Parts: sequence; structure tokens; C-alpha cells
Amino acid sequence: MTKAKIYYLLNEEGRKASILAGGNGKEEQVLECEVTPEVLELAKVNSNGEVILDLTGKLPLDLEIKPGKSGQITPYGVIMPEPPQIKEVYQGWSGTYYFSAPQSPGDLIAWEKARREKLAARRAELQPEYDRLMAKHEADMALCLAEKEKRVAEEAARKKEAEEKAAAEKKAAAEEKAAWIQAHGSDFLKRAFALGYDCQRQYVTERAEMEAPGYQVDFDDEFSWKSRSCPSEEALEMVEELISKGFQAEVVWLTEAPGLDEPCEAIAVRNFLGKYDLVRLV
Repeated sequence: MTKAKIYYLLNEEGRKASILAGGNGKEEQVLECEVTPEVLELAKVNSNGEVILDLTGKLPLDLEIKPGKSGQITPYGVIMPEPPQIKEVYQGWSGTYYFSAPQSPGDLIAWEKARREKLAARRAELQPEYDRLMAKHEADMALCLAEKEKRVAEEAARKKEAEEKAAAEKKAAAEEKAAWIQAHGSDFLKRAFALGYDCQRQYVTERAEMEAPGYQVDFDDEFSWKSRSCPSEEALEMVEELISKGFQAEVVWLTEAPGLDEPCEAIAVRNFLGKYDLVRLV
């Protein structure tokens, strides 16, 4: 007839008691008993038909509620809330239960039955509070989701607006470029542009020569400078004239430039045509 096997653990006190009682004193103990409906209700039957009640694994002895975290709406984003949980409570860091005395099959069956009944009763006791916390969590979740969707929509609107603005600026710049080339460009630039060549570098060079004669366009970021503490009177007059014409100009101390032997005073014009730097030595 098939026997049920029950596995359980003994601590050191229990192992000593096992030896004194004529047992093997091992940490893991194995008992056999008759297979009854009560045993089958607690045990598992493996693929070989063996009936096993294993009490050596992690066995929760109690339950408690972990409330979870509330959602946060910050200036930088939305932190979604964490739901509450009914958390299992174990004995010791390993979660395994050690008996301090040798057990009989009847003792272990009664112990395991009582453990499960305690957990079921405890779950029923915690359920109302858990339901309350879940309702609060769902309300918090709905609020955070609504705020998140709002921010996503706002960001999409800002992105669309920025793209439309960039497209409008690009179109306006292209129209301005075409009009300027037609009105002021060299014969070479007009011919090349009419044939569909972009000629951006040539366009910027010619326009800079007309609108800011004597200034060099820093196409390749070859010029470096730092602030000028006390500019010369000549430099101040040059900057004032440029500013009156709508240029973003300043006196700087030029530290690097093609062909520059030593640092010197210079005038820098920022954002020429919205993008380029112009530089001229004083």
C-alpha cells in the first residue's frame, strides 16, 4: 500500500533530542504514514504517484499588508503609484521553519493544517483593509494616468508647434535667400542657384561681404575667444554701429583663429542669418 512521506527540519535543539530518542539527529527528517484524505488534502502527488508533504521549503507563518506607494506628480514627470500587497511573513532570513523536537506524522499534519487555517483566517481579516487600500490605489492611479496623458498631449502639442515653427522659419529663410540672391547675388551665384544648386556657403559669404564687410564667416568653428575686460574705443564704436544695424555683436579677446600669431582684440557677430558667427580683428 502507498505510504505518504513527510519531510521536515530540526534545529540543533531538535537534532539533539532526536539522538537522545534514538533517532539519526539529521537536520532533514523523513517520516512515513498512511495515506488518508486528510494527508492528501495537504500533500502533493508527484508524477511517480508518490504522496509527499514537504515542510522543508519556505513556509509563511503569517500575513501582513504592505500599503504600497502613492503616486507623485512632480514638475519633471509623473511617478505611478505602487499597489498594496498582502505579504507573506516568514521565520528567519531563509523562510524555512525548524522544529525544536522530533515530530510524529500526526503532529506534523496537525501543525500544517493549523498553519494553513491561520493564513486563511488572517487573509479574511486583512481583506477589508486591503480592499480599502486598493480602492485608494485605483483612484490614485486614475489621477496619475490622467495627468500623464495630459502631459503627453501637451508635449505632443509643443513638439508639433516647434516643428511647424521650424518649418515656417526654414521656408522663410529659403524665400529670403532666393530673394537676396536674385537682388544682390553675383552672376555665378545666380546661375548656380537657378540650376538648383544649394550654394549655401557662397550665399552666406557674399551676404556677409555686403552686410558686414571685412568680417570672416566662421564656417568650421575655427575661431575661439573669451570675454574682453576693457575694450578699446575703436572696438566700442564698431560694436555700437553693428548693434544699431540689428547685429548681435560684442568685443572679444580672440585666442584662436587661422593664421593668428598671438591673441588680440576682435569683434564677434553672433547668429548671422540665425546660425553663423562673423569675426573681424580690430
